[in-house]
Amino acid sequence: MGSGEGWQLPAVLEQQYHIAECLTPGKQMKTFTAFPDNLWCSVIMKEVNEGAFDIYKQIADSSAPHVAQIHEFVQADDRFFVVTECIGDESLVEYLQKCGGKLSEDTALRICIQICDALKSVHEKGIIHRDIKPWHVMIEEENVSVKSGAGTRHEPLSSDVGIQHKIPDSGIGIQPSPPGDSPFIKLIDFSESFDLKRGKPADIVGTPGFQAPESLIMQVSPRTDVYSTGCVLNYMLTGYEPGVIRYRGDRRIELIIEKALDIDPANRFASAAEFARQLGIILRMREGGRGGVLSKIPGFRSRTWWKMMIATAFYLAVAACWVYSYRKRAIYDMITIPLFWLILPVTFFFDLTGLVSRLERRLRMGPVASAVFRTAFVILCFETYILIANFFTLYGWRIQ
Repeated sequence: MGSGEGWQLPAVLEQQYHIAECLTPGKQMKTFTAFPDNLWCSVIMKEVNEGAFDIYKQIADSSAPHVAQIHEFVQADDRFFVVTECIGDESLVEYLQKCGGKLSEDTALRICIQICDALKSVHEKGIIHRDIKPWHVMIEEENVSVKSGAGTRHEPLSSDVGIQHKIPDSGIGIQPSPPGDSPFIKLIDFSESFDLKRGKPADIVGTPGFQAPESLIMQVSPRTDVYSTGCVLNYMLTGYEPGVIRYRGDRRIELIIEKALDIDPANRFASAAEFARQLGIILRMREGGRGGVLSKIPGFRSRTWWKMMIATAFYLAVAACWVYSYRKRAIYDMITIPLFWLILPVTFFFDLTGLVSRLERRLRMGPVASAVFRTAFVILCFETYILIANFFTLYGWRIQ
């Protein structure tokens, strides 16, 4: 059957599928909802170019639970078609509208972790989505997989069946919650994705408000999708793109969004897995789960081994100096040591207020410059303490 002037579906597909609706009537390559012959469950049929066809084939090998499943590949009349599961009519945009325009912090974090899980699986194959946005995040209805000769198909469940999703562990730091607590999502539309094995993209792809800056000069990497995912997280928390309204609330979430949206890709999370791991730490802290008091201590919150080693050595040194001062009854040391050896260095080095990260962005510091900058401030604190101690000692103002 035809759909639009000059457009005709190949005969092999007309024999196997009944077209229900054209979802992209204004585009040359169209996307349909369709019904396979002799089955009442719907699927999505998408015409793609040869490059996207190859990318979909690579994705089909993945068993990622948060990537839309691919049922069939059809090449006919020098055209390429991909048949995927039909997840439902509700995208993340419609879901937000139903929830009053924005989501709770816990729900937004859990959805973002699921997006990162989907990205992790495709990034491992060297594929960059390039167009992560709320319209490409679909809310999956409760369903059950049914095996057939044509592949895996999904049939909706009636409300009295009582079967729910078995949600697998994402493997990147936290297990997504069941549908009763937050929706189960799937990432769709890889028609504009890029395979890094091909070198450098020859076109600009993305959606304003969710597009990474470097993609405008046709440079992409996994950090490009990290930027867009950070935009989606901000959108879930505020109802707006970060360029319109930036999320302000839990300071830990603010810092994660700021890192994901850094204009310099080198300063962002290195991978979707790292992004998800930081979100998982916040969720565990908010829910009183694994981590406890230790995860609230600067240097231990990210559970990065080298940061924890530095923090341990630092805290032990401060404690030893304070105990030494106490035993010597040097009251001014007992006052100045916590200030110059603990409060100021920890506040600045671990950026508890967020002022340091804003200053670093303004000065366009890279990771190395940032580390040197923060270390220099810590050294300055120690030198300031020594100068004060020498001043008190010189004038005999030691208080015993």
